[in-house]
Amino acid sequence: MQSLNLNLNLNLNLNLNLNLNLNLNLKPMEQYKRQILLPEFGLQGQERLQCAQVVVVGAGGLGSAILPYIAAAGIGKIILLDGDTVELSNLARQASFGLADIGKFKAQVLAEQINTRYQKDIVQPICAYMDGDSDMPWLQTATVLVDGTDNFGSKYRLAALAQQWQLPLVMGALGAWEAQLAVFNYHTQKQYSDIFPEASDQGSCSNGGDGVWSPLVAVTGALMANEVLKICARIGKTFAGKLLLYNAFENSYRSLQFDTAMPEEGATEQQQVEAVAAAVDTERLNQWLQRGQAVCIDVQEIYAHAEQPLSTWNIPLYDLPKVWREQLYHEKRHIVFVCPTAKRSRIACTWLKAFMPCFYHVL
Repeated sequence: MQSLNLNLNLNLNLNLNLNLNLNLNLKPMEQYKRQILLPEFGLQGQERLQCAQVVVVGAGGLGSAILPYIAAAGIGKIILLDGDTVELSNLARQASFGLADIGKFKAQVLAEQINTRYQKDIVQPICAYMDGDSDMPWLQTATVLVDGTDNFGSKYRLAALAQQWQLPLVMGALGAWEAQLAVFNYHTQKQYSDIFPEASDQGSCSNGGDGVWSPLVAVTGALMANEVLKICARIGKTFAGKLLLYNAFENSYRSLQFDTAMPEEGATEQQQVEAVAAAVDTERLNQWLQRGQAVCIDVQEIYAHAEQPLSTWNIPLYDLPKVWREQLYHEKRHIVFVCPTAKRSRIACTWLKAFMPCFYHVL
């Protein structure tokens, strides 16, 4: 009888432990089942998110919009860096914060919210600004670096760090009604400095003086979170090699391809011929101008054009998709884009030649 009781207790304990383990294993399946059911993602995608470590720099508008999505999706570890505190003027566009949070560190508030919500330490807050002399040692184990900053200095610094550590970089920027989004270092060669080679004399890239439309922050944050999750799960197409331009006022999306402007090593002969055909040297350009056969368009930013105009006609690069049809479609002369480095002009030419013939000036 004693032996029977012992065996019965052992069997009960074994069954209890087995059921307990099954329940524990089923909990994440239940929590994430709607995305696991997606055949392109599946259980393998969920496991990849759990193993990922994402470093987010900036806990303001973009950072606070990105964080809830990537945490809810199951990212295993998030490092959040920002030394800024919550201000009253933040609340209209940074919906994660409230009146009770004013004066508190943004990174700390967001970390507490998410860690409490999911009852585990997902977010590690670092309540400090990015040190220009620091290599940010947590990048050694990071899967993706996210740029949610609002100033050019930080963006150039993060781009350099992403290149140094060979990390995919998801970059976002806001200004008034418009947002920009791009992915660097993810099966691409071009860097942030290739697209924006001239550092702006404006400290902030969010055009704070002109205001920022509140829903624009949430839309851009969600788009950036989408890129982060796809990269971590290794699924889908990303904005690698492209710059997305979203205008909330016009409800318009435009995409500029920047990583195929010039043929890379291994490009086909046809690609090389097309790239060379679009390039115009100074001698040829002067001949065209003397004959009245060409018009030069300076694609620098407005402030840069004012300081160093290369042509009387200025269309900033990222205004080109909006105005080309109205201003250029009926132009009979050769259209030649110019800029001090030939980088922006090359991007402009690559984009527009899908619609009409054009050239860029090589130095």
